[in-house]
Amino acid sequence: MIEQIQTPVRAPADPGRGRGRIGWSIARGLLASGRTGRTLFWLLISLFIIVPCAFFLVIAVSPKLFDAGSQWFTLSFLKETFTGLTAVSLVNSVWVSCAAAGLGLVVGLPIAWLAARTSLPGRRLVAGSMWLVLLLPSWLPAIGWERLVQPDGVLYRLGIGTAWETHLIMGPFGVVLLLGLRSVPFAYLAVTAALNGLGQEFEDAARTHGAGELTAWARAVLPVVSRPIVMAWLLTFCGTFLELPLSQLLYAPSNPPASISIQDNLSVYHFGIGMAQSVLAVGIALAAVAIVLGGYRLIAPHGWRRIGGVSRG
Repeated sequence: MIEQIQTPVRAPADPGRGRGRIGWSIARGLLASGRTGRTLFWLLISLFIIVPCAFFLVIAVSPKLFDAGSQWFTLSFLKETFTGLTAVSLVNSVWVSCAAAGLGLVVGLPIAWLAARTSLPGRRLVAGSMWLVLLLPSWLPAIGWERLVQPDGVLYRLGIGTAWETHLIMGPFGVVLLLGLRSVPFAYLAVTAALNGLGQEFEDAARTHGAGELTAWARAVLPVVSRPIVMAWLLTFCGTFLELPLSQLLYAPSNPPASISIQDNLSVYHFGIGMAQSVLAVGIALAAVAIVLGGYRLIAPHGWRRIGGVSRG
């Protein structure tokens, strides 16, 4: 009797399984390429920006390393930055940058709100005007103000110029005013992006439940725009802290900011004290960023931080 040998019948292959494997392989390849791209990005940033700046700042503690002095290690230059005009210049830069960043928010936040949430006439021109402000060099409006208020300037020739106006603009107040107005686009762009992503239905819902205009804004909008506001302030502070061209035009020589003091020291080959001021200025900027972000993390409610983009902690 001949037995029939039965061969097992294989189930047809699932076409979706092959596509899944291919998709997973592509995803792993993209993930690996993304990691490689980030590594390459930070490597280039380190080689072309961080490392050269770090070597240059080393002069503050080791001038002999670059033939800029006789000491291999010294803290005398850093100590000198806390005395005399160098200390005053750093204090000037700190409070002027804080005030300018605050002024930018005070002006930019209402403009962003009016342009995004109202039928303000000409609101479509606001965005273009903000980009125009960003494209203009900082020294251009400074020269205009200088021509207006300086002795024998436009206001004096019109018979309405006074010494009070000259001293007001040609000093810290003028620097704060112009730097603050120049920082308005940063606040406007940051808040506008958040408002456009939010939509107006949340505010309408709050008002429907009896909330007033300010209450609706505080409950529905402020949690979303709080983090962009903080970032706009930090961006303006760091961008104006060592600003040079406008300060050269409006600051009095006897009361300079840190940027002018650093330039003066470097121009006469006092590299040690100039680099020490630079190191301290960088440290102050980093400390300001850490304090502001840490303060926001501690003060802002947990829900605000999650909405603003921080989901940890």
